[in-house]
Amino acid sequence: MLIDPAGYGGNPNNSFDVIVPSIPGYGFSDRKAMTEDAVADLWVKLMTKVLGYETFAAAGGDYGTLITRSLALNYPDLLMLST
Repeated sequence: MLIDPAGYGGNPNNSFDVIVPSIPGYGFSDRKAMTEDAVADLWVKLMTKVLGYETFAAAGGDYGTLITRSLALNYPDLLMLST
């Protein structure tokens, strides 16, 4: 439904991709101590250099909230604003 809203009766202009990066040191990743600023830097590289997005939205809970805050403070022109 997210990538093909028209197939479900929605507006095709409302489609979007969902990227769920892993926080280094959590889940199945290797243990590596990183600050939220360092993780935000990695995610910006992933989104812009690796995946080719010019802008993107970000959200997070728990530790992801701090990373999202770092994205907003350090890369405000890359983040899309919701209205």
